Amino acid sequence: MIEPLLPKHERRFRYPGRKRIDDRKRLHGVLFVLYTGIQWEYLPPQELGFGSGSTCWRRLAEWQEAGVWEKLQRVLLDRLRAADRLDFSRATVDASHVQAKRGRSSPKVGPSPVDRARPGSKHHVLTDAHGTPLRVSFTGGHRNDVTQLLPLVGGVPPVRGKRGRPRRKPRALYADRGYDHDSYRCDCVNAASSRGSPGAVSNTARAWAGCDGSPSPPSPGSTALAAYGPAGKPETTCTTPSSSSPTA
Repeated sequence: MIEPLLPKHERRFRYPGRKRIDDRKRLHGVLFVLYTGIQWEYLPPQELGFGSGSTCWRRLAEWQEAGVWEKLQRVLLDRLRAADRLDFSRATVDASHVQAKRGRSSPKVGPSPVDRARPGSKHHVLTDAHGTPLRVSFTGGHRNDVTQLLPLVGGVPPVRGKRGRPRRKPRALYADRGYDHDSYRCDCVNAASSRGSPGAVSNTARAWAGCDGSPSPPSPGSTALAAYGPAGKPETTCTTPSSSSPTA
């Protein structure tokens, strides 16, 4: 599954240089580091046959630059949908904070408001009803969760695997109060309606409370829910108690 997605490197006939180590062994080395949490420089180069940790790290960076993981995600989503293991009836978006021990100068690292301003980052994830990741983004720890709502919803790749048009939009979207903002909710609905059938007219008054310019009613401890029709058009909206909201 992964091998066809990896970049090809033809060996030169003249001055071929050192033979390139098999990609499968390098991938095993990368997975070993992820599973065990061992540092790259401590990866046993000979005992396990993965090669040096620095080489595995460079191979991982090469695959990342080539977009291998994005392609792999699309393949996996297509296969899951073909096997009826994707549920687009609803989706959940949330974020989690992780400490950043290094890379403080990176734009994806910032002072975390939940960790005494220590440097950290945030993982933002959009999942289907089964918890399968549909889209992931990575920002600094100081960024608000709501800033990644539109990139996550609009960045879901077209999921094939069945006859007909590819699926991109869930029917409903659940989020905690960190995403409760009128402007972003309206933009989210407009983005969904623009990808519906040609000539479709969206009913924004029914889509989200407050999209007509009036402020949305206060809903302490509630979770906003946006529902979309089969063609991706806004369908309805409501609020649910916080007990059904994902843990932030």
